[in-house]
Amino acid sequence: MIDDLLPPEAPHDEPLKRVRDRLVCWTLRHRLPDHEAIEALARLYDRRIADYEPSAEQWREARRSLDLDHARDHAHAHAHALALALDLDLDHAHALARALARALDCALDCALDCALGALLGSRLAPIARLDAAILDAVETRHLFGLEMGSYHVELSCGTTHCRAGSAIVLHPMGLELEEVFGSWLAGAVIYRVSTGRIPDFFATNEEALADMRAAAKVTRS
Repeated sequence: MIDDLLPPEAPHDEPLKRVRDRLVCWTLRHRLPDHEAIEALARLYDRRIADYEPSAEQWREARRSLDLDHARDHAHAHAHALALALDLDLDHAHALARALARALDCALDCALDCALGALLGSRLAPIARLDAAILDAVETRHLFGLEMGSYHVELSCGTTHCRAGSAIVLHPMGLELEEVFGSWLAGAVIYRVSTGRIPDFFATNEEALADMRAAAKVTRS
């Protein structure tokens, strides 16, 4: 069962940055189990989650070990998993985005959005009829425009969001999730919780609108 592979729900009052630590720790162990350097890094995250912050030297040593293993390793799957772990270990936006791209490119049992959804649990409420809500905001109430080429754009004539960005701005937790987990993962987990699927966030405007209209019609009937 896929649920057996997911992390347990995090405490409801835990800050999202600590939830991210849990996601990183789960990712390290799930992507590359039984690897000594990965496990050493995961144990540091265990300590942080338990409020015993490792020293800067301990973090540096764990990362040095990963760098050495990565340099020595020539197996594609192994190197890919190590690179993913190194990217997720960083807080920088470009590293998170790169890690997500690596994760999406892997044939793995669970996606990061499923793991994040499990960690957030009932804290992350679904948006009822999400696709219909986005269409209503775009076409009826004209709260913002749809532009699939960028997550959020402020223009002199108004604001545009892509499909993921639209889900983010419509959800009460959306902007906070985006700040901590990045735009793709925030939009993905909101979509997954609300609709049970992740649509193509890289479709054209016309393709996205057609898919949302079809999804809204199915939900309504």
